Amino acid sequence: MSVTVDRTLIEAAQHIVPVIRDYNAEAERERRLSKPVLEALTQAGLLRMFNPRSLGGLEVDPLTCAQVVEEVSAADSVAGWSLFNPLAWAHLCARLPDAGAEEIFGRNPHAVLVGPFHPPMQATPVDGGYRVTGRSPFASNCRDATWAP
Repeated sequence: MSVTVDRTLIEAAQHIVPVIRDYNAEAERERRLSKPVLEALTQAGLLRMFNPRSLGGLEVDPLTCAQVVEEVSAADSVAGWSLFNPLAWAHLCARLPDAGAEEIFGRNPHAVLVGPFHPPMQATPVDGGYRVTGRSPFASNCRDATWAP
C-alpha cells in the first residue's frame, strides 16, 4: 500500500509555527493553548484533519496527520497536544452512525472535541441542550471545546 502525504497541510503547519512560538510562554504560564494559536490551527484547517469530508472535514491519512502534529509539536508541545487531542476524538467519531457525526460536526466543521476518561456523569435534557452534573477531573482543551459528551 502506498500513502501520499498531503504536503499542503504540513506547509500550513509550518506557516503558523511563528504564531505558535510567539505564544509559548503564555501557554506555559496559563497552562492552556492561547486563543491566537487555537485560531491559527483552526484557520489552517488542522482541526478538521480527521473529520468526514461530507461534514466539511479533510479525512486525511494517519501519516499526514502524524507529520502535521509533529510540526506543531516541534514548535510547542502544548500546541501539539492541544491539536492531537481533539483529532483523536474526531477519529473515533468515524465509528459513529451518520447521525452522531452530523450532530457533532454538522453545524461546525471546526469543532473542538473534548472528552476526558472519567467516571460517568449525569446529562439531563434541558431547553437548548443538556445540563451535565457531577464531578470530573480536568480535561485537555475543556475551556475551548465546542462539543463535549
